[in-house]
Amino acid sequence: MMELINAALDNRWSLLTPGQALNTPKNKPFSISTVNSQTVEISTSNSTLIPIDRNAFVAALQYLITNGHITSATPCRIQSSYNNPGNLNKATNLQNRVIVHYLIPLLAHMNLVDVNVIRLHSTWLK
Repeated sequence: MMELINAALDNRWSLLTPGQALNTPKNKPFSISTVNSQTVEISTSNSTLIPIDRNAFVAALQYLITNGHITSATPCRIQSSYNNPGNLNKATNLQNRVIVHYLIPLLAHMNLVDVNVIRLHSTWLK
C-alpha cells in the first residue's frame, strides 16, 4: 500500500505550485507559498505560513484506504476542531497542528480525493 501511495504522490506532486489559490472545505482561502520534495508551505488568508509535511499526505491517504473511505458511498467526515478532532484529523496531525482542512483541498487539487462540502464536509478517495 505504501508503494502505491508514494507513487501516486510522486506522480502528482508537481501539481502543487506556488501561487495556487485554494479554499478549505469551509470556503476559507489559502494559497501555496513554497513546495519542495518533502514539504508544502501554505499561506492562510491572514498571511500565516503553515508547513505541511509530505508524511501528512501519506497519512491521510493511508487512513482513507485503511478505513474504507474509497467511494462517495463511504465518505469520511472532515472534522478539524481542536476540541473535538475527527479521526482523519488525528491521523494527519503530525506536528501538533490542525492541518486537515488545508490538506484535503491540496489532495483534491492533486486529483487524489473528492470532497463534498455540503454533506458533513466529507472526503473519499478518487
